[in-house]
Amino acid sequence: MLNRAYPADKITNINPLGSVGPTTLQIAGMLFSGPFLLAGLDFAYLHDQTHAHNTAPDLFERLRQNRFSRSLWYQRAAARDPKKTKSRDGSTVYTDLVLEKYQLVLKNQLSHAFADRKCFSIAGKGLPLGIPCCNPADFFSLISIEDGSSKLPGPGTNERANNIWDFSSTVTPGTEVQTASKKSLFQIKEFIENELAVLETAIKAIKDGSPLPAEVDYVTFGLPANPSQQKIDIMLRYYADRWRLLATRI
Repeated sequence: MLNRAYPADKITNINPLGSVGPTTLQIAGMLFSGPFLLAGLDFAYLHDQTHAHNTAPDLFERLRQNRFSRSLWYQRAAARDPKKTKSRDGSTVYTDLVLEKYQLVLKNQLSHAFADRKCFSIAGKGLPLGIPCCNPADFFSLISIEDGSSKLPGPGTNERANNIWDFSSTVTPGTEVQTASKKSLFQIKEFIENELAVLETAIKAIKDGSPLPAEVDYVTFGLPANPSQQKIDIMLRYYADRWRLLATRI
């Protein structure tokens, strides 16, 4: 999928960092120069909610559970001693030794490989990342790039800062940079629409008994070997829903 979205020579030598978050940040650093806004990186969970809540593997496991057997994710989480801690928005969440290790990996990335870049996180139930934090409304205000500025924490401020971060030094209204940014958003939306079209073709192929497009191989990640057509169909529809939701945000 990445090779369909970006030139193949852009993404090289990906180090296995053990977690989706640090790996994604590593890839983003190869593709873009910043600023970086990190959302959805939690390294924590709430009562009766897994760390991987609403992901594709979590959906598949919940389809298997019943009144007598809980999801495998809950069983594995129960095997690790949870501990209470404070999230980025100040609320109480649970974490454990494994998730804290991934949090540390990401914080080390941000303080070393990304030390010279502007990085921000989104407020929420996740663990602090050692970088300025903004609320979701300010995040969407930034990526809209309407007036060249946004209410975001400035570099060097604490996690809950509310001062104005002048974005005009990076994007100025009417400049080629802003035009390029809007063009990039259009390209992203076009890519999402193309991926969604492939998924819809695959859903129809399942119904007709036809071969699946090679581009949808990622939908079986996390499933057991040789999954049934019914399970593949569920995951195709799951990812199609996610692509549709993402398309409405751009």
